[in-house]
Amino acid sequence: MNAFFIAGGLLAVWAVLVALLGMRGFPGSRGAERVAIAITVVLFAGAVTSAIADQSKVGERRGPEIDKPGEGPETKQPGKATGEEGGAAPPAGSGAPAPKDEGERQDKTAPIALALSADPSGQLKFDKTTLQATVGRVTITMDNPSPVPHNVSLRGNGVDEKGKTVQGKGKSTVEADVQPGSYEFYCSVPGHEQGGMKGTLTVK
Repeated sequence: MNAFFIAGGLLAVWAVLVALLGMRGFPGSRGAERVAIAITVVLFAGAVTSAIADQSKVGERRGPEIDKPGEGPETKQPGKATGEEGGAAPPAGSGAPAPKDEGERQDKTAPIALALSADPSGQLKFDKTTLQATVGRVTITMDNPSPVPHNVSLRGNGVDEKGKTVQGKGKSTVEADVQPGSYEFYCSVPGHEQGGMKGTLTVK
């Protein structure tokens, strides 16, 4: 039993009581009249207020007895776990690789940088006769501080690449994919390799 039925019942009982007393001349004085009016107003206001409050609670009393199948707030879509919005995540143990950081991917694909310099006096030689690298992309850059034109080139194991010929503080670069083994870096300007401008690149 809610508050509306209680307040409404009291109001009904009070109305009947006032009607019966009125047949006997009630209220007999102005003070009794004011008391009767005040009680009537209080009971009426209580009945109206309880009715409004009870009506506002109807929408809140949702439960298994009101919700229809598939309409409740806990309804899940078939094939989706709770909290999933944008599709299912890869199942655990599926072997799918986790996304890698962009910087990590770039580091692994960046070429290995090696440096050389031609003899500044113009002699036919590099400042190094051996270089080392690991398997992958390799870049060899040669500085040429001399006025004699030189370049850096690379050959061996299927590689045959030539850099641009430069002079007077220019830079010559050669780049290639290398596998384990030995390669020869050299200057391809005619006669320079034969004059001793060469060396060995070892890849492990």
